[in-house]
Amino acid sequence: MKKVILSILIVVVISLKVQAQTEKGTWILGGGVNFTSDKNNKSLSLAPSAGYFVMKDVAVGSLVQYETKFNKDSYIYFAPSVKYYFLPLGANVKLFAMGLAGLGSTKDTYGNKFSFTTWELSAGSAFFLNKSIALEFSMAYAGSKFKGYDEQTGFSSKVGFNIHFNKKNK
Repeated sequence: MKKVILSILIVVVISLKVQAQTEKGTWILGGGVNFTSDKNNKSLSLAPSAGYFVMKDVAVGSLVQYETKFNKDSYIYFAPSVKYYFLPLGANVKLFAMGLAGLGSTKDTYGNKFSFTTWELSAGSAFFLNKSIALEFSMAYAGSKFKGYDEQTGFSSKVGFNIHFNKKNK
């Protein structure tokens, strides 16, 4: 019983001290891992990202994503993004929505190179572990269009993190 009470007290104290760093002027640096499964294939991607809060709760940024499919195709793209944090769920959790659109290139297993356009809409929750670090979980719906082919769309789940740099944290 003492362990339960102590655990609750620790969570409450940490929650009171943690402030979501989504104020204007904050820089964020982070990345994510994405696993996608659609009717044709499965893929794994890495996406480092950076952004800047142009106003409270609104960050403008970009990401570079490298993706490899299990059939050996690989993709890379650059995409500007907008992320909006809303609806705080306690002192250290906020929901967010994000949209991005970008350009990319791919090389298939036969050595053919293609360019494409891509877009994504995602939503999820950010768990602020302290004043600077957030762990994020989200679901996304995205599409890619290759010249001469139909658009490919699908759902994916994501896990990511962000480090928030704000002069006020010092």
